[in-house]
Amino acid sequence: MTETPEQNRFQPLESVERLLDILETLTEHGEPMGVSECARATGVNKSTVYRMLATLEQRGYMVKDPLTDRYQMSARVKHLGLQAVPSAGLVERAHERLVALRDATSETVHLTVYQGGGIAKYVDRVESTQPVRSSSLVGTCVPATSTSTGKLLLAHQSDAEIGQVCSALKRYTKLSITSAAGMRAELERIRRSGIAINRGEYRQEVCGVAVGIHDAQGKVVAAVGLCIPQFRFTKSALPGQVKQLRSTAATIEEDLGHAPARAMAQGV
Repeated sequence: MTETPEQNRFQPLESVERLLDILETLTEHGEPMGVSECARATGVNKSTVYRMLATLEQRGYMVKDPLTDRYQMSARVKHLGLQAVPSAGLVERAHERLVALRDATSETVHLTVYQGGGIAKYVDRVESTQPVRSSSLVGTCVPATSTSTGKLLLAHQSDAEIGQVCSALKRYTKLSITSAAGMRAELERIRRSGIAINRGEYRQEVCGVAVGIHDAQGKVVAAVGLCIPQFRFTKSALPGQVKQLRSTAATIEEDLGHAPARAMAQGV
């Protein structure tokens, strides 16, 4: 018997659809969820939710709090999502804009994504041509708490992620922010202004300034920043550098077809 087009139509797997519903719900919720709470939010049977969450935990894609029995996605599943950012064309389309920014500022430029667990990763960089400059390699991972692009990205993570990172702050230089209250205040300032500044918090002789790159929904998915030797990092130059960074970020968003409705914070 020959199959008709109607009979041959693709039928999605219900189990996969349920799993995706659970992952999307956890992502949108932004906080750890219990089995019952997740079941109510998704409409999926409680026992099914439990088995799926337990399987994801066993495979390392979910973390269960032993005190509250609530689940949240691990850095491993976040890493999968972040790996999709460069493959979606971010690095390829942004590189030319990074070169133009380097030429305009004469400073090293970094394109960075959040790796999870308080770690940021340089996915592209264009090095300064000046004799004294900061050098780095693509793929380098740096603490999100002590670098400009890292702090910009950390400021837009979930409260649970920020809380976890703030519970284990490290001192890299005498200027590193090591108190949870101080870091939370810094991240709030970054969210309000849209600008992150590193005043020598990771390497004392290196400073930086960064802004975010948004997706079409207005979510920060990457950061672009200037890495500047401390002796060239001046208050008078900062407004011009921020203006150039914002212009570069906006152009990258346009190149990617993103037109988020967001107000640009003004001033430094």
